Amino acid sequence: MMDKNNVEEKPFKAVEELLSIPGNSNYLNEWNHLLAQPEEKFRVIDEVPVVIFRLGYQWLALPTHVIDEITEMRKVHSIPHRTNKILLGVVNLRGQLELCVSMHSLLGITECVAENRISTLYSRMLSIRHDKTQWIFKADEVYGIYRFPMDSLQQIPVTAFKSNVSHLKGIFEWGEIKVGLINEELLIQHLRRSTGG
Repeated sequence: MMDKNNVEEKPFKAVEELLSIPGNSNYLNEWNHLLAQPEEKFRVIDEVPVVIFRLGYQWLALPTHVIDEITEMRKVHSIPHRTNKILLGVVNLRGQLELCVSMHSLLGITECVAENRISTLYSRMLSIRHDKTQWIFKADEVYGIYRFPMDSLQQIPVTAFKSNVSHLKGIFEWGEIKVGLINEELLIQHLRRSTGG
């Protein structure tokens, strides 16, 4: 009959033997070197998730927490005596009428004239929500979600962006493209003033 105490001791003996094996000197030296480095080298990079989209010829981004939905193009219905260059009307989104705005006009960006059907295939509508108010706007193209390090945000060169730069926090590089990060707080304030929302 097998000794129960002997069976229980075997795993512990294996662990003791494993821990008693001398460590590889290169491995130990590497860890000593890593642990001796200043803390700054190991700092966590603060990455910001944003939705990148295009208005006209300009690429812009909004933080993901502001974007409620990305959807196909929908018909815009004008509002009598209220429609203007920023407030275009309302859009039916899942049975609810939501305010539709022209982000092009609000940011001072010239719209591209669609030359053919292909150029309109990339158009999407994005929904911004703040508290209980929602605004829908048309983007000429939507890339999707992208994360960039916040410390890579650069100041805006005066000649780089033709839009209203007061709405931008800065720019970041997305490959070879410079993307303007929209200041969502200022944007929402301007939307509220322009639409009475």
